[in-house]
Amino acid sequence: MRIHITQKNLWGNLSEREMEIIYQSNKMVIARYPVSNLQSPLIIDESYVLENGFTAVAFIEYGNWYITEKIFDFQARPTGFLINLVTPVEENLTFLNTMDLFIKVWVSPSDQCRVFGTNIFRNIAKDGLLTETVEKIALETVDTLVSGVQKGAFPPRFVKDFCIENNG
Repeated sequence: MRIHITQKNLWGNLSEREMEIIYQSNKMVIARYPVSNLQSPLIIDESYVLENGFTAVAFIEYGNWYITEKIFDFQARPTGFLINLVTPVEENLTFLNTMDLFIKVWVSPSDQCRVFGTNIFRNIAKDGLLTETVEKIALETVDTLVSGVQKGAFPPRFVKDFCIENNG
């Protein structure tokens, strides 16, 4: 079964993705998709950790202000985790909708993390494009995620242990 996710940003730009559902409950969806449409690969410490053709498995927990994606390279080896800050996902049968908040956290398999997009987020907040509540929750969420990574509590064990098969 497949599901579509749409993400808008504050300028109305829309990105859509179709994903294969691996698991679905009333609390979460786990879905797989091939990474595509990246303008450039993400390289951290001279390693390609995210590029077109890699596989991402999205762990979408309803009510959370983020989506965790575990990224796998061409040989199905995990390269790390990409956490995207978004508004809580709204579900409508075969569609998921959310708003991108521009902040991303990269977590390596060795639990090192880097935060991206904070300048864009701060400029948007400064320009009054976010409500105070959204700004506050987003910043608290980033702090909680980074703290969780530093304590070894995030990503959760079931996400860390999740594997895919190498079909190549």
